[in-house]
Amino acid sequence: MLVYNVEDYVERALLSALNQTYKDIEYLIVDDKGNDKSMDIVRNIIFTHPRREYVRIIEHPVNFGLGAARNSAIDAAKGKYLYFMDSDDEITSDCIQKLYGKMMETDVDVICGTYSQIDGTTVSHSKTKDVIEKDKEQMVLSYFNNRFPVTIWNKFYKISLIQTNNIKCVPHQTIEDNYFTFQILINAQSYSTISDITYIQHIRNTSITGGREGWNEKIFKQWPQIFNDLLDVLQKSSLEPTLKLKVKKRLFKRRIGISKLALKSPHNVQHYINDYLSSSFLKDKDTLFSGMLLFAYFISQMPLVVKKMFLLILIKLHNTN
Repeated sequence: MLVYNVEDYVERALLSALNQTYKDIEYLIVDDKGNDKSMDIVRNIIFTHPRREYVRIIEHPVNFGLGAARNSAIDAAKGKYLYFMDSDDEITSDCIQKLYGKMMETDVDVICGTYSQIDGTTVSHSKTKDVIEKDKEQMVLSYFNNRFPVTIWNKFYKISLIQTNNIKCVPHQTIEDNYFTFQILINAQSYSTISDITYIQHIRNTSITGGREGWNEKIFKQWPQIFNDLLDVLQKSSLEPTLKLKVKKRLFKRRIGISKLALKSPHNVQHYINDYLSSSFLKDKDTLFSGMLLFAYFISQMPLVVKKMFLLILIKLHNTN
């Protein structure tokens, strides 16, 4: 569990983890050096809790960010399995019991549970089904159709899968789920999803990804590097060529979707154009033609003031070459 400026939520989260029906759990808490009373609350709870001897606190010297905190937990883990939860959410009392029991039954590389999402007074549930998947193509394509949700949390991983394949988050990224889960699906040989609710996600405006306000400019600016990282993982993988090409084209379509969202904000336009002109997809023979067509379409949809900005950027780029 990463702890960073969550003093209003961390007690609920930590107690839901400590009060699990399954007993044999080691708890890793990463102190990412926030500036509120979160860690004081954590230490007070641990001091009086019956499971205090099973808790380890990993202290960062300074604030490193969510991706780095996940990596610290991976490096410190000593058990056979690993489970991530966020410190502003909670897990059901039988969460680990259910996931461990399913792991003993199926012996897959990773198991994903169902989650509830609470946004104010609105409660919804993810539509996860009971599935055991061992077909490699279906596994990898699950990344795009949400049959295997992209979130890192609420998944029960074999630690050997993560450590053997050196699966990590990008330390400075705050939307680390995409890169991490893509690596999991590329390297795993099997997964299972269950319809039992094991996780409760609480939506709040001040969350890293923007809460109800949506993604902010910082989030959008991380996506170009994320796509390049995903392409790098794909190219280095041992997937057969036909599947690689299929995945590459799916990644390109997703990139277009993110770009459409970015273009809705005038703050993102110039960054988007600069990035798109240097995109790996526009340097790849498999996506070059469709990439140019879609880019032309986006330009045609832009208001006149943005088209003028685009021309100025092209002139600037030409002069620097």
